[in-house]
Amino acid sequence: MKLLQNFEEYLGAVILVGMTGLTVANVFSRFVLKASISVTDELTTCLFVLLSLLGAAVCTKRGSHLGLTLLTDRMNAGNRRRCALLGSVLGALFCGIVFYYGIEMVVHEYVSEQLTLGMGWPEWIFGSFVPIGSALICLRFIQAGLAVAKKKEQEP
Repeated sequence: MKLLQNFEEYLGAVILVGMTGLTVANVFSRFVLKASISVTDELTTCLFVLLSLLGAAVCTKRGSHLGLTLLTDRMNAGNRRRCALLGSVLGALFCGIVFYYGIEMVVHEYVSEQLTLGMGWPEWIFGSFVPIGSALICLRFIQAGLAVAKKKEQEP
């Protein structure tokens, strides 16, 4: 269960180590062997997109995403909960929309057989990072909203 609870952190750490390894290998190859590994730039850029989305999911899970505390700090506890619940619903809705259009993008890339410029790999592989990441963020917004709703029920 802990693996699923911290899935984004573990996957993000693996991706970050992989990106670092690729970049170090490319720098070594470029300066010592005088030959660049051409795929590393494109691959690390694509992995950075997934890493960014995983980071957003982690921030959502921890409640450390951007918020406007200037207003919420002046609210009573009930209104603060309502705003938190509204924020979770709107965040999940937004991520749901990004997921939907991300799927459309991936289907278009798959059908049109688009390839990446440097590696010549199918573009839909990296395009799928958008719906995967948005689904993870959406899940975390739903969890946050349920936690706010559950907290309200537990209070007298």
